[in-house]
Amino acid sequence: MLDLALRSDIDSFWGLSLAGSILLISMGAQLYRWRKGVRFAWVRVPLASLLGVLGFGVLFIALVGMAPITSWGVRDIAGPLLLDTIAIAYLVPAGVLAVLVWKLDHIYRYLRATFAGLSALMGVVYMAIEIRRFWKGDAIASNAVSQGELYSYTIAMTLGAVGLLLFAFARRSDLLRKLAMVGIAVTIAKVFLIDMSGLNGLVRVASFLGLGLALTGLAWLNRAMSARWNPEDS
Repeated sequence: MLDLALRSDIDSFWGLSLAGSILLISMGAQLYRWRKGVRFAWVRVPLASLLGVLGFGVLFIALVGMAPITSWGVRDIAGPLLLDTIAIAYLVPAGVLAVLVWKLDHIYRYLRATFAGLSALMGVVYMAIEIRRFWKGDAIASNAVSQGELYSYTIAMTLGAVGLLLFAFARRSDLLRKLAMVGIAVTIAKVFLIDMSGLNGLVRVASFLGLGLALTGLAWLNRAMSARWNPEDS
């Protein structure tokens, strides 16, 4: 089945994604050589900019305009779960951007932050589509969302937020800690406002009370971590 997909060539979402990834690699090569000196900066910087615009443009068409959850893109989904054409389309450019963030430490930090954010976003979208494919199979483009699928998203969000929080502890990064806290807060809100939206009466009141207590605990944890890392500010 995967062999049939691989013969669909450049007109598929994953084929265009690979083409965009190649353009981003070429952009990264120009930016990396730029660090060696400014002798040809007048050539390398404009060339890298052009390659970047083309690369991100192709990726936008592939991953948004021809996304696998659309009726156009669903025809090109093939392969086993987690190791399919969706993985090729999203994880390859995400990996390319992650390497660029790692290697191009001489470029503007805001540009590196943008690359890092896009890489993380592609990873998140990949997991979301794989979860949907697990529950929907070939009907991935349908609008219906089952309760099991909804809970699966919550579990994935929880694991991701907790993993980011642990990574923030290891790196002692205030930025990552704040992002992890935001992720946990969004997950808690989703549980009580969406997953439990069908509850009524006292159960619903108790759920909102639990939401308030959870957010209070989250605020306390955030303050405790901030005071421990920055005792002069406490």
